[in-house]
Amino acid sequence: MQYAKGACQCKKVQFEVAMPPSWVGHCHCHQCQQIHGAAFVTWIGFRTADYKIIDPKNLFKIYNSGKADRGFCSSCGSSFYFKRNKKSDASDWKDFVYFTRTNIITNLGLEPQEHIFYGSRVSWISISDNLPKKDTV
Repeated sequence: MQYAKGACQCKKVQFEVAMPPSWVGHCHCHQCQQIHGAAFVTWIGFRTADYKIIDPKNLFKIYNSGKADRGFCSSCGSSFYFKRNKKSDASDWKDFVYFTRTNIITNLGLEPQEHIFYGSRVSWISISDNLPKKDTV
């Protein structure tokens, strides 16, 4: 089995997730904007439970937003993990684990496929690529 590998900015928290990725996209939702302090976040979805957080100093923390667990390093503040936790949601998002593209060091061979929650995008960024732009997932 091949694993994608990555880490937070300070490298004190690392992760491995079973390949291959299933989805890559740019999320423009307001929650991602606020948590990451960015106009949008590029996520990579893996349809697997075969992943692990390598955290020998117990620095990985999870913020439960009510619909998702969002993981981050409490040492450097890097926010790099997302897993849907709302069991009643019909979305297949709960079957994925997501890591931010910028925190993965492995060459994945998969480029972003779409923009999601595009209706929530910030007004001060112009997106001119040809990727599909969806207001939902």
